[in-house]
Amino acid sequence: VSVSLSLCLCVSACPRRSGYFHISPCEVTAPGTEVHIQLRGEHREFAREERVKAILMKYTNFIRTPLFLNGTQINTLPALWDLPASAVSESDHSALFNLLTHGTTSTTTSTTSSTTSSTTTSTTSSPPRFTLHYRTDSPLDIRAVLYTPVTRPSIFGGDSDKEGAVSLYSHRVLIHRSSSAVLPRWLRFLHGVVESDDIPLNLSRELLQESSLVRRVGSVLEVRYLRHLAERMKRDPQAYDDFFAEFGVFLREGLITSTDSQVKEQIGGVLRFESSDLPAGTLTSLPELLTRWRAAHHGEAHIYYLCAPSRQLAESSPYYEALRSKAKTEVLLCYDPYDELTLLHLGSFSGRRLLSVETDIVVDHYKENPHPQPHHAHSPASDSLTEEQSRDLIGWMKGILGNQVSDIRVTLRLDLHAAMVTLLEMGAARHLLRTHNLLQQAGSVATATATTATTATATTTAAPPPPPPTAIPGIQPVLEINPSHSLIRVLNSARESDPELASLLAQQIYDNAMITAGLYGDARLMVSRLNRLLERALKHTRS
Repeated sequence: VSVSLSLCLCVSACPRRSGYFHISPCEVTAPGTEVHIQLRGEHREFAREERVKAILMKYTNFIRTPLFLNGTQINTLPALWDLPASAVSESDHSALFNLLTHGTTSTTTSTTSSTTSSTTTSTTSSPPRFTLHYRTDSPLDIRAVLYTPVTRPSIFGGDSDKEGAVSLYSHRVLIHRSSSAVLPRWLRFLHGVVESDDIPLNLSRELLQESSLVRRVGSVLEVRYLRHLAERMKRDPQAYDDFFAEFGVFLREGLITSTDSQVKEQIGGVLRFESSDLPAGTLTSLPELLTRWRAAHHGEAHIYYLCAPSRQLAESSPYYEALRSKAKTEVLLCYDPYDELTLLHLGSFSGRRLLSVETDIVVDHYKENPHPQPHHAHSPASDSLTEEQSRDLIGWMKGILGNQVSDIRVTLRLDLHAAMVTLLEMGAARHLLRTHNLLQQAGSVATATATTATTATATTTAAPPPPPPTAIPGIQPVLEINPSHSLIRVLNSARESDPELASLLAQQIYDNAMITAGLYGDARLMVSRLNRLLERALKHTRS
């Protein structure tokens, strides 16, 4: 059916009545629509070519229809995610990354494949750290490019200039310009574009967050990005280690917050740690650890880890000493405060339980050695307390320490340390202590702010709040003492000859063990006791 153009309607705004229009016939020129916009004086900036060009590039840069401004085509950058990965160069990806991160671009025409002519855009900004170009039609139609930047945004999401944005498209139409619309929050550092023609164009922003289809797209991309990281880790370990040093906090967040066991296992596989069997500074992963074990025919049932601020503190830990006295087992050394919480949430990897060295000591105590003998395995009997002396000393120490401990026992695992404290889940206790201290600090700041606001004109200030307790009420560890250590032997002698000194020493031994375990809240509380111990030591030296 052929229809000739015989009627054209002109619609113009009524200048005196806002929201009203005049409709009148006009001369027919050509098919299409012409829009003439008259701007008020305060909006004259929208008549500037640079301003119009910026708006058009932001919202219509990837539509298939050519868009011209004063005779120059605006949408010259191709939709790279719609092209085969082999047809896209690194400079093309750098140009798109620069555009997505609000950089400046200059355009030149080039050919991206033998059949597709497109325009490449050069940029003066740095390229992305990693690029993932992904296309699949099963289980969903997904075309995506995801860029990992060189620097990370704020972990609290407050740095809007650096925080990533993955735009969601359908049929080249922008649906949502936000990572949270399609990807889990822990991937908020990514920039890129995701397009899926399976997503309906009429999906409202309110329904977007509730759409199971969008969540499926996000799940597919999450799994694929983690596989991309695993490939990068194998291909270029040094580049991946640099990435992990910058973005490891987001991976830990993803593992802790994810409810998908497959995702947890994948994230666990790309975490990096030092190992007791590797030189300092050399990082390894859980898959690499298991590969070494298989090559050496190790039949370890558990993967052991130890959390400490540094390698020196880890290797001088009484818990490390206790484990190595039992077996020369490889131990993962974790220095980040959140490594412990991350591994607690992971729980196991490839069928092997992840076990803290401190937890293993507690489990081993009940499983293999419920009634330890007081004589140390590596020391002569004369250098160790007898069974009766140990029993009497333990009874006396329980009276001194009271409800600070749940029990006091003898341990055979230590050579260099006088004592250590044990809990079944010491990592969880440390995390609870950190949270407790943060809440106390926040409360102190709020109280101090309120006090300052109400007494701004006062000439005197209130006394500072008392320091926080040494540990959280309710945490009562077991204190394990080494009967062959010189400090324990001196303590046993002093409890009869100098009870006051012995009481100070017993409390200090316990506090030292709590500090070593990372369960001591505020070391300032022991300063006065240390001063008294030093005074007693000086008096003894002079006499």
